[in-house]
Amino acid sequence: MKTSTPPQQQNSRQLQAAARRQQILEAAVRLFAQQGVARTTTRQIAREVDVAEGLIFRYFPMKLDLVRAVTGSPHVILGDLRKIMKDSEARPMAEVMGRVASVWLDLLHREAKIFSILFGEALINPEIGHIHYQVIEEGATTLERYLEAGKQAGKITALVDTKTVAHMYTSSILMFFLRYRHLNEKAWKKESAIFANHLKAAWLRMVTP
Repeated sequence: MKTSTPPQQQNSRQLQAAARRQQILEAAVRLFAQQGVARTTTRQIAREVDVAEGLIFRYFPMKLDLVRAVTGSPHVILGDLRKIMKDSEARPMAEVMGRVASVWLDLLHREAKIFSILFGEALINPEIGHIHYQVIEEGATTLERYLEAGKQAGKITALVDTKTVAHMYTSSILMFFLRYRHLNEKAWKKESAIFANHLKAAWLRMVTP
C-alpha cells in the first residue's frame, strides 16, 4: 500500500528546494557580473553552489531561463518595482514616483557590473536582447497601469498618454545610469539624488492638473 508524504515533510522539501534555487540564482548573478553571460557555464554555476550540474537543469532547463530569473529577481528593476507598487495606492503619487526613481538608481549603481553586462550583451545576443526588452517593457507597463489608475482618479491630466510618460520616466533613469555609472559612491549619491528630484518635479509638472 502506497503511503503519502506528510504535509510537514512536503513543506520542508519545498522550502529546501526554494532555498537551493535561490542559491543557484545568486551564484549565477555573481558569475554573470564577473565574466558575462556568454562566458558563464552551468558547470561553473554548479561548482559555485557545490551541487551536481544536473540539479541546475531541474530548476532552469536552459541558461536563458537563468537570465530570465535574474532579471525578475530583487537584483534588477522588476523585483524592486513590484515591491514599490504593492503599497502605492495609499501613498501620494509624488512620493511613489520619487521612490521609483531613487530606488531604481540605487539598485542600478549597486548592481552596476551585471547591468552593464546585460546591456552590452543585449546588443549582440538577440535572445538576451529580447529578455532585456521584456524587462524594460514590463517595468514601463507596470508604471503605466499605476498612472492610468491615477488618471482615472483625476490625479493626472486627462490628455496625458500614460504609456508615453511611463516609458519616458523609465528611459530617463536608465540613460542617467549609462551616462554616470563611472562615478564613485559619493559623487553618485549626490548626482543621482539631484537627478531623481528634478525628474520627479519635471514629471509632476507635465502630468498633473
